[in-house]
This record gives sequence, C-alpha cells and structure tokens, in this order.
Amino acid sequence: MTRLQDGTANCQEVAGRPSEYLSKAQSADVASRLLDLGQALSALRTFLLFIGYSRSGHTMVGSLLDGHPRMVISNELNALERPAASLRKDIANNAAVCAVYGRMQAGFNYSLGGRLEWQGRWCGPAAEARWCAHGAPLVLGDKRGGGTSNHLKSLGVTRGVERLRSFGLGVSLRVRLVHVVRNPYDMAATQFLTLMSEGNWHSRDPAANSSAGSGVWHELGACEANLLARWADHYSSHLLFNADLRAELERSGGCACALPPPGAAGASSDGGVRSVRHCLQRAGCSTPKPDSKPGDLDWISKLGWLDFTTEGFQRLPREHLEAICELVGVECGEAFLQAASALVRPSRHATSALVRWPAASVLQVSSRLEKAAHLAPALRPLLDAYAPPRTKTAGREHTAASLIASTKRRYGPNCVPFYAQSGRPVAGPKPTPKPPKYRLASALVEASS
Repeated sequence: MTRLQDGTANCQEVAGRPSEYLSKAQSADVASRLLDLGQALSALRTFLLFIGYSRSGHTMVGSLLDGHPRMVISNELNALERPAASLRKDIANNAAVCAVYGRMQAGFNYSLGGRLEWQGRWCGPAAEARWCAHGAPLVLGDKRGGGTSNHLKSLGVTRGVERLRSFGLGVSLRVRLVHVVRNPYDMAATQFLTLMSEGNWHSRDPAANSSAGSGVWHELGACEANLLARWADHYSSHLLFNADLRAELERSGGCACALPPPGAAGASSDGGVRSVRHCLQRAGCSTPKPDSKPGDLDWISKLGWLDFTTEGFQRLPREHLEAICELVGVECGEAFLQAASALVRPSRHATSALVRWPAASVLQVSSRLEKAAHLAPALRPLLDAYAPPRTKTAGREHTAASLIASTKRRYGPNCVPFYAQSGRPVAGPKPTPKPPKYRLASALVEASS
C-alpha cells in the first residue's frame, strides 16, 4: 500500500459521485465492466458481511477477497441500509469504481498496484473469454465492519440477529459474517495517534501538554488521556456487543466458528481450515449441494459467523483466506492464494506500547475482554493474547467515566474536539489546528488502517 496525499477521496465517495472524480476513460472502463450485470450475477449463493471495527485491518481483507475471481466485495457501501432491489448493482458499481479509480480508504490505496487482476471485475457475457475460465461470481459482499457493528448495536442483540436474517431473505442469499478482531488497546492507540498526527488535538492549557517518558513515545496529559479513554471505551464496548451478538446468533440456530491465532490454545497445524470445515458441518452450515437452488429457504435459514484476529491473519494469510473461502463456499484456488498472501505484510509494532495508559482505561478494557470471553467462550483463545499495556501509576486515578467528565470540566469543551461515533467533531467552535508535535511513522498507520 502507498500512502497518498491528504485529500484523496475514498473510493466509496467516488462511486457516489463518479462524474466529479472519474475521467472519461475511467468512466468508460467502469461502464464496460457493468454490461449484462444481471446475467453475470445470476449464480450468486452467498452474501458476505464484515463486522468489527475501524483500524482493525479488515479493509485489507476485503480488498484481497474482491480480487478472488468468484467474489465481488464493495468497500464501505453500508449494505444493511441499502434497498435490496438495487443492492447487487450498487455493490458491483462500487467494486468497479474502486478498482478503476483506486480502492482508497483512509489515505491508502488498497488496489495493491493491480496485482490482483480480478478486483472490480467478474466473468459475464460481455467479458473477454480469458476472464471466464473460473465461472460467474458466487459471493457478493460489503466491507464495512465498524458501520455494520454500529447499525446492529443500535438495534440491540435480538433485533440485530433478526435484521441479519431479514436481510438474507431480502436479497435471497445466505448470509455469512467475518468478525475481524484486533487488540482493542492497539485500535484505540492507533486512532488516538492518528488524530493527533493530523492536528486534530488541542489543549487550552500548556500545562496539560505531555513530556516524553522513559521507554515510551510520550506520557499522556489530561486532555490526551481524555481522548484515548474515549476511543478505548468505543472499541471495547463494540467488542463486548459483538461477542453478545455472536452468542445470540448461535442460540438462535446459526453457526459460529473461531480461528485461533497461531500458538494459541486450540490452534491447529493447518491454520484452522479443517476446524472451520468441521464446525460448519456440525452446525449444518456447510456448503449446499451443487444442485441446490439459491432461492431455497434452507439456503438462508442459518447465519454463519467466523472470528479471527488481525495478528493471526498477518502471520498466516494463506490459511485465513482458505478459512474464509470455506465459510462462503467457494474454492480459493492456488493462483489466488499465492497472489493474495504475497501482498500481506508481517505484523508491525503494537501502537498501544507507544503511550502510557491511564490505569482506569486499562481496567475498563480488560474487564470487557473478560466479559466478552464469558459471553462467547470460543473467543477466549483470541482475546487472551491481548495483554494490558503499561499504565501511568503516578497521581490520582479515576474511573474511565470520571476521567472523561473531570477533564471536560477542567479544560472545557475545547480541550479536544469531542468526536461522535461517526468520527466527526460535534458542533461548536473548533480550535485552530497547530502543527503536529508528534510524528507518526507511516508504517504504523499502514499496518492497521
């Protein structure tokens, strides 16, 4: 991935307003890919949804899957809130535009230099003969992990599972979900450091500014601790909800499988592909027979769910891609596995180690990790690997809630721009951005965007 200049539009924005971004040649390329779309997508069997978190690394996973010859995966389309009648066309258009313009997300291009030639392309009547050796797409999907979690959380656990089932009925496809889990301390720290590096942090009181600490990037001042605490609360609360949603999905007859990271308890030598296959078979969610009709109710009566960690995916991308293919019922193919696995970089530095954490936030996150493992025991091998980072022990300690409230009272609403779940500042005066005083290595952002 290449870090591009700030201001480059995310590809989902381009797909919504193509005339403002695409050249005539690019528009013609997109139009040619969408010819005879109805016939090209007539063999679909499965709809793949991502559930999870921003800064978890799932954009990379979705981009790789879109490079599979029998999958069409859009980027941040928000499929659950789109009309079912136009969803197939919307997803295909998003995937095609993202391939032609560049699969941009958070300032990175996930088109991966065009090394996966099937990104935003599929076999159909209008395609060249050489594209049709694999057959028409079987899987349609949308990569929007954080947005999907936000939507389902707003409905609650029971209604969230009902919404997933009604969605499958609406599109006449069985629904499979991929839950990409990353260390919540790293997600919060990455979001925190990224916001600060972009000049979105401001303190009214110079005394609140921090000084460098021994062995860490920097200590946290009061305003910084406030911002970090908010993101830690955000990610850990969503992790707890997703664990509860997974448990409800199983209780209501769905199948949920987990892929432990390498070295964890329960991890198998083949990366877990066989364990996922056996899990799906036991729960009655294995791939239907070839002569089954996609519209049959038994296709969409059971929801399927797969958990794995970003850290495990980075270490064993091939095995994790095979497990996803098993979940959605397609053959991965050796050519795809080799090409896609070669594009995944090894795990990088843990960003949570770059700050000295407030003890209250660490206690809150660790408590929620334990609750999540209790709600969904299959998640314990994944979550137990996330050790608490070092904490700041000097001075008065607060609960996470009192830390946020007391800082706001002391420094006022302009201590930091308070972000809503959408990531946008709430209404109110915004301080003049200062030049970032903390440099953020691009490699750290690359590993977790």
